[in-house]
Amino acid sequence: MSRKLLIKEAAVATILITGIMVPLAILPLKSEFVKPIRQELDDFDIYDLFYTGKNNAHPGIKDSNIFLVQAGDERSKIAEQINKIKSLQPAVVGIDLSFENDKEPLGDIMLKTAILGDSNIVPGYSLDRGLDNKATIKEDFLPKEYLYKQGGYMNFPYHDNFSVLRNFIPFFSERDTEYLAFTVRVAEKFIPGITRKLKERHNQSETINYYGNTEYYLNYTADEFDKYFRNNQLGFFKGKIILLGYFSGSADSSKGRIEDMFFSPMNQRPSGKSYPDIYGVVIHANILSMVIKQHDYIKVFPIWASFLFAVITSFLVNLMVLYLYKRFHHPYHVWFFFMEILAVICLVYFFIKIYDWFNVKVALLPMLLAIVLTAELFDLYKMAAKYLNRRYYYQTMFSGR
Repeated sequence: MSRKLLIKEAAVATILITGIMVPLAILPLKSEFVKPIRQELDDFDIYDLFYTGKNNAHPGIKDSNIFLVQAGDERSKIAEQINKIKSLQPAVVGIDLSFENDKEPLGDIMLKTAILGDSNIVPGYSLDRGLDNKATIKEDFLPKEYLYKQGGYMNFPYHDNFSVLRNFIPFFSERDTEYLAFTVRVAEKFIPGITRKLKERHNQSETINYYGNTEYYLNYTADEFDKYFRNNQLGFFKGKIILLGYFSGSADSSKGRIEDMFFSPMNQRPSGKSYPDIYGVVIHANILSMVIKQHDYIKVFPIWASFLFAVITSFLVNLMVLYLYKRFHHPYHVWFFFMEILAVICLVYFFIKIYDWFNVKVALLPMLLAIVLTAELFDLYKMAAKYLNRRYYYQTMFSGR
């Protein structure tokens, strides 16, 4: 069998496998019939393996630009914290809290006085749908016009409370009104002009580059903050980003605020997650770390590129399978099984390293399907090749076998 014929047969086999692989790769993403499969695929991403245990891989590293402070339980206490933080002259104070409706008269007055009129304070708010189905700022005891001009929305693009948060939406526009994400507004206060650069990326959604959980940021409980403030030990807050929010307590403890927690790719259990592992304010901190660095964005290849890589992968695996048939005539199927496992491991390892080195993410599902189908359905090509040989005199190594 000549090399030219070997390449031709591999190409034809690849076309056949691709015709089966493409619908299977698209089906879980589009069809309601396989909704349970799609939910499982959405909940687990191969690249989660890169993030699991990332804090342990980089011990002692902290983001020196961002500090977290645990918010007090009462509005009067939060107002006192904001005033203390302001006295430390930070570049910007992000308030990752929602204040729905008036609550306690004295505390409300203190909180409004502490927040309103300071251009370095960025309040968070939630976007909701009104009666006309138009996006609107959810009711808050702070004026909506003020929230729109000075704040940013804190909503995350997740489908339910059990979805893993891998993306954030920097800007949301509807009916000639543009809302900025909380993190974008904070970043713009810290580095003027960064909003324009983010818009120039032309991405409706950005993949979050997670650096770590609370271990990656200097953080203080309410009591610790008061203690260090009294002892004048927080001078390094000057010119930095301070995020005020909830992050203390574990998800399964009585002190944990489960409603403020989410699942992240850093969860120690990549599949079968039982408890959310990260607070919303820490997610915002990770987004800010990525945005203000400006060179750590995740570059996501378009899906057509993944299918192109899948075709190339299938062609190479077909070449290997055909070579084995040529060399050993009737090789044991177990050879194909081990070759399939080895190819999957090498592929996953290669693209995770690419992700690590260059912040490039490629959807692996089409390529993994290409490997599995090429090895498992090669007998289908044999049948097709024999039929074409009998009917159209197609040259194949399987004629007469």
